[in-house]
Amino acid sequence: MGNSGTTIRITLSLLTKNNFVIGDKSLNKRTMYRIIKPLTLIGYVLQCKKNFFTPIIIIKKNNFGLKYNLVNFSSQIKSCLLLSSLNSFFKIFLKEKKKTRDHTERFLPILKNKIKNFNIKIPNDFSSISFIISYNLINKNNFILNLGFNKLRNGFFEYLLNSNLKFFFIKKKIYKNEHFVKIFFFKFFNKKNTIFSENISKMIDEIPTLLLLLVKLKNKNKIYGLEELRFKESNRFLSMYYNIIFLGIKIIKKKNYLIFKSKNLHNNYVKSLSDHRLFMSFYIGNIPNIKISNPENILSSFPSFFNLFNNKKNNYYVYK
Repeated sequence: MGNSGTTIRITLSLLTKNNFVIGDKSLNKRTMYRIIKPLTLIGYVLQCKKNFFTPIIIIKKNNFGLKYNLVNFSSQIKSCLLLSSLNSFFKIFLKEKKKTRDHTERFLPILKNKIKNFNIKIPNDFSSISFIISYNLINKNNFILNLGFNKLRNGFFEYLLNSNLKFFFIKKKIYKNEHFVKIFFFKFFNKKNTIFSENISKMIDEIPTLLLLLVKLKNKNKIYGLEELRFKESNRFLSMYYNIIFLGIKIIKKKNYLIFKSKNLHNNYVKSLSDHRLFMSFYIGNIPNIKISNPENILSSFPSFFNLFNNKKNNYYVYK
């Protein structure tokens, strides 16, 4: 599965018995407990390493009924269980304490009357688009983007809007239950300096990018509800905390939130570990002479990243 935790969590419900699932070095150190637990409740017999690490072996696969409260705000767990119900004679009832991304729910009705192969257009991913948005806002550029605009996925955009982003929609349309938009961005003044927990689930993947954007804007900021960052490709909560300190910024870390005020940044070395979003977030920050480790990580999610951002005007460099 390479470095994709999403792929493992979603496809475990679709694989048949006697399948062997493994990731790369980084992914094999991420616990899969939160997806293994509900799968065992509907009759899966799985074998994995200590602490629920991959590799995972699917030994036996049953599909029982289930009533399950989605305690964790994870659309991946929800999607996995929804897809498992496709091969089940029993109903699965899911209850969300808080709404999460609903791409799977939008997609399943399309399958209802589809018997043969068919094509579907996938919108541009907002988590990748966020790097382009941040880069251009940092450099005060006007720009136009086409992107998917899911109301449960665009928390990053909502934050910018509440922080006095100036924009207008050029085009809006709905295709195969998904919303597409074309937006012209032309001005941004950051006035909002607190992000509350209830807004985090809609922009959890964009938090590293947002932190670098806020660092460059030099305001005092508070961000709550960051505990979910501990379960990503790296412990992003700690990784972002330590790397921001390396840049010479005073930052306070509590159990699930960060408080920091930016100033002139130090030239320093940043460890992106095995996390593609850390590398890309610090890279688009446009910090002179910064050194960022592990550029190869971008291949897992954004292989064309350097084609967009690596040009002769960049006066910083990376090394492995």
